[in-house]
Amino acid sequence: MRIRLLVLLLSTLLLTGQYGPYRNATLTIANGASLSDAHAPGGWLPVAIAMPAAFTGVLMTFQLSADCTTYQNLYDDGGNEYQVAVAASRHVSLDGAMFKSAVCIKARSGTAGAPTAEAGERVLMVILKNVW
Repeated sequence: MRIRLLVLLLSTLLLTGQYGPYRNATLTIANGASLSDAHAPGGWLPVAIAMPAAFTGVLMTFQLSADCTTYQNLYDDGGNEYQVAVAASRHVSLDGAMFKSAVCIKARSGTAGAPTAEAGERVLMVILKNVW
């Protein structure tokens, strides 16, 4: 009986909250801006974004940094800017492998060539998966 209770307790801890395989972080795009503040995932890979109830852009792209000071746009192996289609109130999957080298991450409404200014402050919930 004690072993079952311990297994149940450990399973619950692993599947919920900061200590499980997933956790949440936020990225905020200011009113009138297209680029978010930065987040340092620290060994966690972004695997999805829960979009806010209002969002102006229809594409999201990303910038990564190796030092949290200098940022570069994120491109795939084919030389294309990595982008995902987004809309308000959607849960959008990300390819976590694209973010493996990131020390810090920013999200952009629109693309590098055509950023979209948001019509209000937007708080994006980023779902991160533990890679350890």
